Amino acid sequence: MFLTVLNMARGRFHGDRWWKVMRLKEQCQHYLKRSLRNRCGVAYRHLRRALIHQTKGRRLKVYATNILRNQRLEAACDEHEIGHRRFKRGLNKSGVTLNQHMLNILSMYEPRTFERLVELAERTEIETVLGVHEPLPERRFSANKINI
Repeated sequence: MFLTVLNMARGRFHGDRWWKVMRLKEQCQHYLKRSLRNRCGVAYRHLRRALIHQTKGRRLKVYATNILRNQRLEAACDEHEIGHRRFKRGLNKSGVTLNQHMLNILSMYEPRTFERLVELAERTEIETVLGVHEPLPERRFSANKINI
């Protein structure tokens, strides 16, 4: 309970040292070093360094994941003899809006679906280059060989 507004403002902005130390000890509790529990300065430096590594690790994880997804998509497109940039361009022109993560999942676990997407991208590229004047073979998108 604060008797004056000045005491309330002082306690609010500066905080109590004991609570700050308790919070620091609580965050350092899982570390096994004894000095971290007993010495506040050492615990603070150790915890700060651990949080910095954690932040950098989160950023690096995103970067590494994006590189891995690019490599997987390139490998899947190489199997079907199409460049991944041409593949993405063909999908965009045909109106298919799948992100890279979904394309990777399709390439790994649904090879037939990915093959049809490659075919769609190639046909869209051919249609945009040649125009609509030249007849193209019928499209086949399912295993039942239904013409579209």
